Amino acid sequence: MKEYGLPVEEIGNPLCEKILDHVGGFTKGDIRKGSTDVGDVSHIIPTGQFVTCCKPIGVAGHSWQNTASSGSNIGLKGMMLAAKTMALTILDLEQKPELLQAAKDEFRNSTAGAKYISPLPEGIEPH
Repeated sequence: MKEYGLPVEEIGNPLCEKILDHVGGFTKGDIRKGSTDVGDVSHIIPTGQFVTCCKPIGVAGHSWQNTASSGSNIGLKGMMLAAKTMALTILDLEQKPELLQAAKDEFRNSTAGAKYISPLPEGIEPH
């Protein structure tokens, strides 16, 4: 719970019902464990990420408990929050083009125009 920046009063409550700051208990530049296919995409276009709760605190990823939680009401509520967040974000970007432009500008400044080069050899095909 400390890892996510949750207050002490949440201890003993397996389901956090708070919406945390986007970095939780982490600061910019901290390294978090995990992987995602969006990594390569984030080198080409502005990319954002958020996380919703779909399991009780302490349930390990890639476990039957995680699978069961994700398919339960707990998981469905987390997925609905994620779907609403994505839809409202798209609506904001459609209605406020300056937000989209700001994201593009920030991306261009942070990458300094560096061209992305895939680490995979040319012509490689999945099996």
